[in-house]
Amino acid sequence: MFLAVQYTDSLNNFRWWFIPFILFFSFSNAMVEELIFRFGIIGGLFNHYPKWTILVLSAILFGLPHYWGFPSGIGGVVVSGLLCYILGKASFETKGLFAAWSIHFVQDIIIFSALMMMQVGT
Repeated sequence: MFLAVQYTDSLNNFRWWFIPFILFFSFSNAMVEELIFRFGIIGGLFNHYPKWTILVLSAILFGLPHYWGFPSGIGGVVVSGLLCYILGKASFETKGLFAAWSIHFVQDIIIFSALMMMQVGT
């Protein structure tokens, strides 16, 4: 994200009024995606399939919609899928959503901060 902000020469575009929006969108996006892809998929398939199968399926289903996200394209799918695999593993190991949601929340703060800086004109 730093490189994207640096490349677009947006590093100095941060505004303090971004913070409430960044926190709101990061909180809600992380919560919704964790409920769908960790609670819904992992929780729903937990007693029916092996752990590895569930993690890979969840990663694929999470990665595909990120084709149109940031970063976009195949790179976005791979990076998002890998993140989902790690978050799913965290959910399995902690037997809950808090660790995965916390990681996702912090990561979304970085992404939304960068996106907002890149959208503000100097």
